Amino acid sequence: MKVLLVTGLLAEEMVKNYTKNYRDVEVHTLRVPVAAFLTTEYIAQELKKLNLENFDMILVPGMARGDTSVITNATGVPAFKGPRYAADLPLIMEFLGVEKLSTSIPACEILKENIKRRSLQELERIESRRDVLLKNPGNMLLEDLALGKDFPMRIIAEIVDAPLLSTNEIQTLAKHFVNSGADIIDVGMIAGECRPGDAERAVKAVKQVVNVPVSIDTFNPKEAAGGVKAGASLVLSVDAGNMEEMAKAASNAAVVVTPTNQLEGYMPKNVDDRVKFLEENIERAERLGFRKIIGDLILEPADVLKSFIAYHKFAERNPHVPLLMGLSNVTELMDADSVGVNALLAKVASEIGVSLLLVTEKSNKSKGSVKE
Repeated sequence: MKVLLVTGLLAEEMVKNYTKNYRDVEVHTLRVPVAAFLTTEYIAQELKKLNLENFDMILVPGMARGDTSVITNATGVPAFKGPRYAADLPLIMEFLGVEKLSTSIPACEILKENIKRRSLQELERIESRRDVLLKNPGNMLLEDLALGKDFPMRIIAEIVDAPLLSTNEIQTLAKHFVNSGADIIDVGMIAGECRPGDAERAVKAVKQVVNVPVSIDTFNPKEAAGGVKAGASLVLSVDAGNMEEMAKAASNAAVVVTPTNQLEGYMPKNVDDRVKFLEENIERAERLGFRKIIGDLILEPADVLKSFIAYHKFAERNPHVPLLMGLSNVTELMDADSVGVNALLAKVASEIGVSLLLVTEKSNKSKGSVKE
Protein backbone atom coordinates (compact mmCIF):
# COMPACT_ATOMS: atom_id res chain seq x y z
CA MET A 1 0.00 0.00 0.00
CA LYS A 2 1.49 3.33 -1.10
CA VAL A 3 0.68 6.17 1.30
CA LEU A 4 0.96 9.93 0.91
CA LEU A 5 1.57 11.74 4.21
CA VAL A 6 0.59 15.40 4.26
CA THR A 7 2.27 17.74 6.73
CA GLY A 8 3.32 21.35 7.34
CA LEU A 9 6.73 23.03 7.16
CA LEU A 10 7.71 22.80 10.83
CA ALA A 11 6.90 19.10 11.15
CA GLU A 12 8.41 18.04 7.81
CA GLU A 13 11.75 16.74 9.08
CA MET A 14 10.16 15.04 12.06
CA VAL A 15 7.59 13.25 9.88
CA LYS A 16 10.30 12.14 7.44
CA ASN A 17 12.43 10.88 10.30
CA TYR A 18 9.63 8.80 11.81
CA THR A 19 8.73 7.26 8.43
CA LYS A 20 12.19 6.84 6.88
CA ASN A 21 12.03 3.04 7.21
CA TYR A 22 8.83 2.76 5.17
CA ARG A 23 9.55 2.53 1.44
CA ASP A 24 5.93 2.93 0.39
CA VAL A 25 5.46 6.22 2.21
CA GLU A 26 5.96 9.62 0.61
CA VAL A 27 5.81 12.89 2.54
CA HIS A 28 4.23 15.91 0.89
CA THR A 29 4.79 19.23 2.64
CA LEU A 30 2.33 22.07 2.16
CA ARG A 31 3.44 25.71 2.51
CA VAL A 32 1.82 26.16 5.90
CA PRO A 33 4.08 26.46 8.98
CA VAL A 34 2.02 24.49 11.49
CA ALA A 35 0.23 21.29 10.45
CA ALA A 36 -2.64 22.05 12.87
CA PHE A 37 -3.45 25.15 10.79
CA LEU A 38 -4.26 23.01 7.76
CA THR A 39 -7.88 22.48 6.71
CA THR A 40 -9.15 19.58 4.67
CA GLU A 41 -10.49 22.04 2.05
CA TYR A 42 -7.06 23.60 1.59
CA ILE A 43 -5.40 20.18 1.44
CA ALA A 44 -7.92 19.06 -1.19
CA GLN A 45 -7.22 22.14 -3.35
CA GLU A 46 -3.45 21.58 -3.17
CA LEU A 47 -3.51 17.83 -3.78
CA LYS A 48 -5.76 18.24 -6.85
CA LYS A 49 -2.69 19.72 -8.56
CA LEU A 50 -0.72 16.48 -8.14
CA ASN A 51 -0.74 13.18 -9.98
CA LEU A 52 -1.80 10.75 -7.26
CA GLU A 53 -2.75 7.73 -9.37
CA ASN A 54 -0.03 5.59 -7.76
CA PHE A 55 -1.23 6.22 -4.21
CA ASP A 56 -3.64 4.00 -2.31
CA MET A 57 -4.20 6.24 0.71
CA ILE A 58 -3.72 9.79 1.95
CA LEU A 59 -3.08 10.55 5.62
CA VAL A 60 -3.41 14.13 6.85
CA PRO A 61 -2.42 15.55 10.25
CA GLY A 62 -4.79 14.48 13.01
CA MET A 63 -5.28 18.11 14.06
CA ALA A 64 -6.23 19.32 10.57
CA ARG A 65 -9.69 20.86 10.65
CA GLY A 66 -12.52 19.32 8.66
CA ASP A 67 -13.57 15.96 7.27
CA THR A 68 -11.16 14.23 4.90
CA SER A 69 -13.99 13.03 2.63
CA VAL A 70 -13.57 16.31 0.72
CA ILE A 71 -10.01 15.24 -0.08
CA THR A 72 -11.22 11.83 -1.24
CA ASN A 73 -13.82 13.46 -3.47
CA ALA A 74 -11.27 15.87 -4.94
CA THR A 75 -8.48 13.37 -5.60
CA GLY A 76 -10.16 10.00 -5.94
CA VAL A 77 -7.79 8.59 -3.31
CA PRO A 78 -9.17 7.48 0.09
CA ALA A 79 -8.09 10.06 2.67
CA PHE A 80 -8.12 9.71 6.45
CA LYS A 81 -7.04 11.51 9.58
CA GLY A 82 -3.56 10.48 10.74
CA PRO A 83 -2.28 10.84 14.32
CA ARG A 84 -2.07 14.15 16.15
CA TYR A 85 1.65 13.72 16.76
CA ALA A 86 4.37 12.54 14.40
CA ALA A 87 5.84 10.25 17.07
CA ASP A 88 2.79 7.97 16.69
CA LEU A 89 3.29 7.50 12.94
CA PRO A 90 5.31 4.24 13.15
CA LEU A 91 2.55 2.61 15.21
CA ILE A 92 -0.15 3.91 12.88
CA MET A 93 1.71 2.57 9.85
CA GLU A 94 1.75 -0.92 11.37
CA PHE A 95 -2.04 -0.97 11.58
CA LEU A 96 -2.80 0.33 8.09
CA GLY A 97 -5.00 -2.17 6.28
CA VAL A 98 -5.75 -3.92 9.58
CA GLU A 99 -7.75 -1.28 11.44
CA LYS A 100 -10.31 1.02 9.85
CA LEU A 101 -9.36 4.70 10.07
CA SER A 102 -11.71 7.69 10.25
CA THR A 103 -12.30 10.74 8.07
CA SER A 104 -12.96 12.91 11.11
CA ILE A 105 -11.29 11.35 14.18
CA PRO A 106 -7.47 11.28 14.54
CA ALA A 107 -5.93 7.84 14.03
CA CYS A 108 -4.34 7.93 17.46
CA GLU A 109 -7.82 8.06 18.99
CA ILE A 110 -9.09 5.20 16.84
CA LEU A 111 -6.05 3.08 17.67
CA LYS A 112 -5.62 4.27 21.26
CA GLU A 113 -5.82 0.82 22.83
CA ASN A 114 -3.51 -0.66 20.20
CA ILE A 115 -0.97 2.11 20.80
CA LYS A 116 -1.16 1.61 24.55
CA ARG A 117 -0.69 -2.14 24.16
CA ARG A 118 2.30 -1.69 21.84
CA SER A 119 3.87 0.82 24.22
CA LEU A 120 3.58 -1.63 27.10
CA GLN A 121 4.99 -4.37 24.90
CA GLU A 122 7.98 -2.16 24.13
CA LEU A 123 8.60 -1.66 27.84
CA GLU A 124 8.34 -5.41 28.37
CA ARG A 125 10.78 -5.99 25.50
CA ILE A 126 13.33 -3.70 27.13
CA GLU A 127 12.98 -5.45 30.48
CA SER A 128 13.33 -8.86 28.79
CA ARG A 129 16.72 -7.75 27.39
CA ARG A 130 17.88 -6.54 30.79
CA ASP A 131 20.95 -8.77 31.08
CA VAL A 132 22.21 -7.73 27.65
CA LEU A 133 21.53 -4.03 28.19
CA LEU A 134 23.24 -4.04 31.59
CA LYS A 135 26.53 -4.67 29.78
CA ASN A 136 26.29 -1.25 28.14
CA PRO A 137 27.99 1.77 29.76
CA GLY A 138 25.62 3.93 31.77
CA ASN A 139 23.46 1.07 33.04
CA MET A 140 23.54 -0.58 36.46
CA LEU A 141 21.68 -2.97 38.72
CA LEU A 142 20.22 -1.72 41.99
CA GLU A 143 19.25 -4.91 43.81
CA ASP A 144 16.94 -6.42 41.19
CA LEU A 145 16.11 -3.11 39.48
CA ALA A 146 17.91 -2.25 36.24
CA LEU A 147 18.38 1.45 35.60
CA GLY A 148 20.33 3.68 33.29
CA LYS A 149 20.42 5.04 29.76
CA ASP A 150 18.78 2.03 28.08
CA PHE A 151 15.94 1.64 30.56
CA PRO A 152 12.75 3.64 31.27
CA MET A 153 13.02 6.42 33.82
CA ARG A 154 12.59 5.05 37.33
CA ILE A 155 10.67 6.83 40.09
CA ILE A 156 12.13 7.37 43.56
CA ALA A 157 9.51 8.31 46.13
CA GLU A 158 10.84 10.04 49.25
CA ILE A 159 9.44 9.54 52.72
CA VAL A 160 10.25 13.03 54.01
CA ASP A 161 11.55 13.45 57.59
CA ALA A 162 11.33 9.73 58.27
CA PRO A 163 12.88 9.99 61.78
CA LEU A 164 9.82 11.97 62.90
CA LEU A 165 7.45 9.19 61.84
CA SER A 166 6.50 6.01 63.61
CA THR A 167 7.42 2.69 62.07
CA ASN A 168 3.78 2.15 61.12
CA GLU A 169 3.57 5.56 59.41
CA ILE A 170 6.76 4.84 57.46
CA GLN A 171 5.42 1.49 56.30
CA THR A 172 2.06 2.96 55.33
CA LEU A 173 3.75 5.57 53.14
CA ALA A 174 6.11 3.01 51.60
CA LYS A 175 3.19 0.79 50.56
CA HIS A 176 1.25 3.80 49.24
CA PHE A 177 4.18 4.93 47.09
CA VAL A 178 4.85 1.47 45.66
CA ASN A 179 1.15 1.08 44.85
CA SER A 180 1.38 4.47 43.11
CA GLY A 181 4.19 3.22 40.88
CA ALA A 182 7.42 4.02 42.74
CA ASP A 183 10.40 1.87 41.78
CA ILE A 184 12.54 2.91 44.77
CA ILE A 185 11.61 4.14 48.25
CA ASP A 186 13.82 6.92 49.60
CA VAL A 187 14.17 7.35 53.36
CA GLY A 188 14.56 11.09 53.90
CA MET A 189 16.50 12.17 56.97
CA ILE A 190 16.48 15.56 58.72
CA ALA A 191 19.10 18.05 57.49
CA GLY A 192 21.60 19.10 60.12
CA GLU A 193 20.87 16.24 62.52
CA CYS A 194 22.66 12.95 63.13
CA ARG A 195 20.26 10.06 63.78
CA PRO A 196 21.86 6.83 62.50
CA GLY A 197 19.55 4.76 64.69
CA ASP A 198 16.49 6.24 63.02
CA ALA A 199 18.08 5.72 59.61
CA GLU A 200 18.49 2.03 60.37
CA ARG A 201 14.99 1.76 61.84
CA ALA A 202 13.32 3.47 58.88
CA VAL A 203 15.14 1.45 56.22
CA LYS A 204 14.33 -1.79 58.04
CA ALA A 205 10.69 -0.75 58.30
CA VAL A 206 10.46 -0.15 54.54
CA LYS A 207 12.25 -3.39 53.66
CA GLN A 208 9.76 -5.34 55.76
CA VAL A 209 6.71 -4.29 53.72
CA VAL A 210 7.78 -3.62 50.11
CA ASN A 211 9.96 -5.50 47.67
CA VAL A 212 11.76 -2.60 45.96
CA PRO A 213 15.20 -1.06 46.48
CA VAL A 214 15.55 1.45 49.32
CA SER A 215 17.73 4.55 49.36
CA ILE A 216 18.90 6.65 52.31
CA ASP A 217 18.68 10.41 51.75
CA THR A 218 21.36 12.16 53.81
CA PHE A 219 24.70 13.94 53.59
CA ASN A 220 25.62 12.53 57.00
CA PRO A 221 28.03 9.56 56.70
CA LYS A 222 26.89 8.02 60.01
CA GLU A 223 23.25 8.05 58.91
CA ALA A 224 24.29 6.65 55.53
CA ALA A 225 26.15 3.84 57.29
CA GLY A 226 23.08 3.07 59.39
CA GLY A 227 20.86 2.98 56.32
CA VAL A 228 23.24 0.78 54.32
CA LYS A 229 23.61 -1.58 57.29
CA ALA A 230 19.82 -1.99 57.31
CA GLY A 231 19.69 -2.76 53.58
CA ALA A 232 19.70 0.54 51.67
CA SER A 233 21.38 0.06 48.29
CA LEU A 234 21.54 3.72 47.25
CA VAL A 235 22.83 6.81 49.08
CA LEU A 236 21.70 10.37 48.33
CA SER A 237 24.08 12.16 48.38
CA VAL A 238 27.87 12.31 48.16
CA ASP A 239 29.71 15.57 47.56
CA ALA A 240 33.10 17.25 48.00
CA GLY A 241 32.53 17.75 51.71
CA ASN A 242 31.56 14.25 52.82
CA MET A 243 33.09 12.01 50.17
CA GLU A 244 35.96 10.50 52.13
CA GLU A 245 33.77 9.67 55.12
CA MET A 246 31.05 8.32 52.83
CA ALA A 247 33.63 6.05 51.18
CA LYS A 248 34.25 4.46 54.57
CA ALA A 249 30.54 4.16 55.33
CA ALA A 250 28.95 3.18 52.02
CA SER A 251 31.51 2.36 49.32
CA ASN A 252 29.60 -0.78 48.31
CA ALA A 253 26.35 1.11 47.75
CA ALA A 254 25.34 3.04 44.66
CA VAL A 255 25.65 6.78 45.29
CA VAL A 256 24.27 10.01 43.92
CA VAL A 257 27.02 12.61 43.52
CA THR A 258 26.19 16.33 43.52
CA PRO A 259 28.16 19.45 42.46
CA THR A 260 28.24 20.75 46.02
CA ASN A 261 30.27 21.01 49.18
CA GLN A 262 27.65 21.03 51.91
CA LEU A 263 30.24 21.51 54.66
CA GLU A 264 31.24 24.84 53.11
CA GLY A 265 27.78 25.74 51.83
CA TYR A 266 29.04 25.83 48.25
CA MET A 267 27.35 25.09 44.94
CA PRO A 268 28.44 26.78 41.69
CA LYS A 269 25.78 29.02 40.19
CA ASN A 270 27.41 29.26 36.78
CA VAL A 271 26.36 26.41 34.48
CA ASP A 272 29.83 25.53 33.22
CA ASP A 273 31.28 25.66 36.74
CA ARG A 274 28.52 23.38 38.01
CA VAL A 275 29.09 20.84 35.27
CA LYS A 276 32.86 20.88 35.81
CA PHE A 277 32.53 20.57 39.60
CA LEU A 278 30.25 17.55 39.27
CA GLU A 279 32.72 15.95 36.88
CA GLU A 280 35.50 16.55 39.38
CA ASN A 281 33.45 15.11 42.25
CA ILE A 282 32.61 12.01 40.22
CA GLU A 283 36.26 11.45 39.29
CA ARG A 284 37.21 11.76 42.93
CA ALA A 285 34.44 9.37 43.97
CA GLU A 286 35.73 6.81 41.48
CA ARG A 287 39.25 7.11 42.90
CA LEU A 288 37.82 6.49 46.39
CA GLY A 289 36.30 3.20 45.25
CA PHE A 290 32.67 4.01 44.42
CA ARG A 291 31.59 1.84 41.49
CA LYS A 292 27.93 2.73 40.94
CA ILE A 293 27.69 6.50 40.51
CA ILE A 294 24.69 8.63 39.53
CA GLY A 295 24.97 12.37 38.87
CA ASP A 296 22.60 15.07 40.13
CA LEU A 297 23.05 18.63 38.82
CA ILE A 298 20.26 19.75 41.20
CA LEU A 299 17.06 21.25 39.81
CA GLU A 300 16.78 24.65 41.49
CA PRO A 301 13.23 26.01 41.75
CA ALA A 302 14.54 29.59 41.59
CA ASP A 303 16.48 28.96 38.37
CA VAL A 304 14.85 26.10 36.49
CA LEU A 305 16.14 27.03 33.04
CA LYS A 306 19.76 27.30 34.13
CA SER A 307 19.42 23.97 35.92
CA PHE A 308 18.08 22.29 32.78
CA ILE A 309 20.94 23.72 30.75
CA ALA A 310 23.43 22.32 33.27
CA TYR A 311 21.81 18.89 33.06
CA HIS A 312 21.85 19.00 29.27
CA LYS A 313 25.49 20.07 29.04
CA PHE A 314 26.60 17.43 31.52
CA ALA A 315 24.64 14.71 29.69
CA GLU A 316 26.25 15.65 26.38
CA ARG A 317 29.74 15.59 27.89
CA ASN A 318 29.16 12.47 30.01
CA PRO A 319 26.70 10.24 28.13
CA HIS A 320 27.50 7.18 30.24
CA VAL A 321 26.73 8.72 33.63
CA PRO A 322 23.12 8.05 34.78
CA LEU A 323 21.36 11.15 36.07
CA LEU A 324 18.89 11.84 38.86
CA MET A 325 16.56 14.84 38.87
CA GLY A 326 14.50 15.94 41.88
CA LEU A 327 11.19 17.35 40.63
CA SER A 328 9.16 18.18 43.69
CA ASN A 329 11.01 21.33 44.72
CA VAL A 330 9.64 22.85 41.54
CA THR A 331 6.22 21.18 41.60
CA GLU A 332 5.36 22.24 45.16
CA LEU A 333 6.44 25.84 44.63
CA MET A 334 4.37 26.47 41.51
CA ASP A 335 0.78 27.65 41.77
CA ALA A 336 -0.39 25.30 39.04
CA ASP A 337 -1.88 21.82 38.88
CA SER A 338 0.79 19.25 39.63
CA VAL A 339 -0.31 16.95 36.78
CA GLY A 340 0.76 19.46 34.14
CA VAL A 341 3.91 20.57 35.96
CA ASN A 342 5.06 16.98 36.53
CA ALA A 343 4.30 16.03 32.93
CA LEU A 344 6.37 18.93 31.59
CA LEU A 345 9.27 18.28 33.97
CA ALA A 346 9.25 14.57 33.14
CA LYS A 347 9.22 15.34 29.41
CA VAL A 348 12.26 17.61 29.69
CA ALA A 349 14.02 15.07 31.91
CA SER A 350 13.32 12.37 29.33
CA GLU A 351 14.80 14.47 26.52
CA ILE A 352 17.93 15.07 28.60
CA GLY A 353 18.23 11.34 29.28
CA VAL A 354 17.60 11.36 33.03
CA SER A 355 17.37 7.88 34.57
CA LEU A 356 15.86 8.63 37.99
CA LEU A 357 13.12 11.07 39.02
CA LEU A 358 13.01 11.90 42.73
CA VAL A 359 9.47 12.77 43.87
CA THR A 360 7.94 13.75 47.21
CA GLU A 361 4.37 14.25 48.36
CA LYS A 362 5.00 16.22 51.54
CA SER A 363 3.38 19.42 50.27
CA ASN A 364 -0.34 19.58 49.56
CA LYS A 365 0.55 20.83 46.08
CA SER A 366 2.50 17.66 45.33
CA LYS A 367 -0.02 15.07 46.55
CA GLY A 368 -0.35 12.32 43.95
CA SER A 369 2.92 13.22 42.23
CA VAL A 370 4.35 9.69 42.41
CA LYS A 371 1.43 8.31 40.41
CA GLU A 372 1.46 11.27 38.03
